Amino acid sequence: MGKLEDALAAPTDGEPITWLWAVAAASKPPPKKLPPGFEEAVIAGMGRTSTKLGEPKNGWGIGFARVANVGAQLLAICPTERLAKCVLGLAALSGIGGDEVQKVRKLKSRKAIAAVLAEFDEREAKAHSYPAMRKAMTGFADEIFPRPKAKKKAKAPALRLSIVNGRVLGPTSRGKDERRVVRPKEVTEKERAQLVGILVTAFGLKARSFGFDDIVSGESKEELLAETSQTPIEWWDVVDDAKKVRYQLWTYHVDCGSLVVAGTSKRVASIIQFSFGVEVKDRGHELARAMELAHAELRKRCPKSELARMDFSVDEA
Repeated sequence: MGKLEDALAAPTDGEPITWLWAVAAASKPPPKKLPPGFEEAVIAGMGRTSTKLGEPKNGWGIGFARVANVGAQLLAICPTERLAKCVLGLAALSGIGGDEVQKVRKLKSRKAIAAVLAEFDEREAKAHSYPAMRKAMTGFADEIFPRPKAKKKAKAPALRLSIVNGRVLGPTSRGKDERRVVRPKEVTEKERAQLVGILVTAFGLKARSFGFDDIVSGESKEELLAETSQTPIEWWDVVDDAKKVRYQLWTYHVDCGSLVVAGTSKRVASIIQFSFGVEVKDRGHELARAMELAHAELRKRCPKSELARMDFSVDEA
């Protein structure tokens, strides 16, 4: 086998971006003929890498842009419609992928690429926010971000929850509602410790490497903490029918959040790129469905809250 075949056949159970880099390096100089299955393998590799680098602790925007960058290099030697959609979709969803889009535009003399660019431009023109961009890319970049399957009508969950007692810290320009605006000095010691513990896990930071003041001051040298201080931090109690507080639900860093056991930083579900997902064993999607209904009620009461922007729909797959 040649060096490109060797790279494609290499194990993919390590860091997926390393596999992509190796394939890109082995593609130079461009081979006269691509190995069978090249396009399929590259798209699968981009999907694995995007899933890995799309976690908040890796900085999803930078991660997506890195994958789009390697994809653009491979697109130059394999200018297909499917691969072009993957590169453009990731570039758009990264928020910083303008250079990769321009690289694809240089290939517009290829008929397949020109058609993809025309569709991409039409979709992108309709999106004026990140959630809108995700929606615009549905059906376009599905091989990287598969479209959710149609949901079956869900039965009423045995567990019934409500989201109450909202508090918000930081800039709040989206309107007044039942949330209580608090200043940093009004946040309790227990709430401070809970938030610090949540961000240790969410951002992959070392325990005891920062405190509450680092989160809210805007002066932290840790980029994710500095960014978090510039956006609202919102938290709610999640209660059951007996009004017992079962969980706390925090949102932060625009599109992220954590559902934790009440009074602790033990995470049972997370919000990543606006999408809620349960991370513990959840038989019959009981917790997920209860949170979906509770969130729907919250949206009616507080449509301008940070939490209302999130997607709690349950994937029944």
